[in-house]
Amino acid sequence: MNNPVFIAAKTALSKQLKIADPTEMYKYFVTYPNLCSKEQLQKENPIEILNKLIFLGGFHERRNCGTIIKDMVANCLRQFRNFEPDLDVSNLVQLFLTLSNVLLYDEKLINLILNQLKQKQDQIQIKQLQSITHCLFKLGIQDQYWPNLMHQKVMRYSQVFGIQDLVQHIHIVSNQVLLNNCQEERLFQLLELLQYKFLHQKKHIYLSKFQFQYTQLLFNLYPELIKQNYDHPYCNEDNKYKIFFDQFKKDYQICRLLLDRKVNSITVDYFENDNFPNLIRIKDDVIEKKKSLFEQNIEQLLKSLKLHYQQQKKICIYEIDFFVENKFLLNCNGPTHYIQNLDKEVLRISPNFLMQQRHLGQLDNYQIIDLDFYIWDKYDTSDKYTQEFKKLLNLM
Repeated sequence: MNNPVFIAAKTALSKQLKIADPTEMYKYFVTYPNLCSKEQLQKENPIEILNKLIFLGGFHERRNCGTIIKDMVANCLRQFRNFEPDLDVSNLVQLFLTLSNVLLYDEKLINLILNQLKQKQDQIQIKQLQSITHCLFKLGIQDQYWPNLMHQKVMRYSQVFGIQDLVQHIHIVSNQVLLNNCQEERLFQLLELLQYKFLHQKKHIYLSKFQFQYTQLLFNLYPELIKQNYDHPYCNEDNKYKIFFDQFKKDYQICRLLLDRKVNSITVDYFENDNFPNLIRIKDDVIEKKKSLFEQNIEQLLKSLKLHYQQQKKICIYEIDFFVENKFLLNCNGPTHYIQNLDKEVLRISPNFLMQQRHLGQLDNYQIIDLDFYIWDKYDTSDKYTQEFKKLLNLM
């Protein structure tokens, strides 16, 4: 990550803990969560806590650490919000990214961030503005000021936007349109711009993040693709975005092909080149994905009922927690699927996960079952747990 704010936080923590490798340092935090305990944080100043927030919420391996990082970040935020610090734009944006990355909402902190950003608006770069709008979307915050400003900047300075950044932005806007939070006219303008970029940029870099976002974008625009074989994709005649399909199709097929090659803990990047053969780069996740306690409980239930299941089964582009009896798609929706406040109260489902549910809902040969932790945690006996589970799977 070439983010100077993240690098500064990582470097400061590395000196403090005397651990040079960032991955080893992240593992150290996961192993010793008391580093973010209330007692420890009360001894620290705002900068020390901010460094922890930026590192824990910004390091990519957080995705494999389950709820422990969310809990640690929540502890840090409880202490940090008492200081009400005046931060520069870069630190404000990075703090906002931490909140959105771990899906934590705190009105006091978010108001502090957005108010200070408005006061320093003339210092905000386009890339930072894009991050702000992304955070608003991920946290489900209805605030049209920043998205409107972002759209103006994209259309006015379109030449500085590469395909990767543009797709990330349109991906968000397409979701907002489907949630009735954005005018469709705006989406058409952006798709025309993307079409122009594709026509004038012959070679492309297909990073793993882009592959996923671009495919999700196409699923939002053309839900009929979800059921199709991507070797021969087609668009329905009555689809309102049909005029863009021929231009978007080739890159969709490449992304789907690459995503099919991706398995658990593997990242696949693809580079088109003029001067030497195209390259594929394969990377391993360095922190093994942790199974949540909720997932462990459901797995024990599946075993006790002697049901056949597969873990992390890929269906379409999504990895399903448990694929049961070749027909049930079980999603164990833990705290990382929900936006919560600092008291761990569930406020709303993550818009990104809502999109996944919408896409999987297009598959009519499976039965999707969402198990929400905050509902299942209320079942106080194993018999009640089992009884409710059997009802869902039509085993009673």
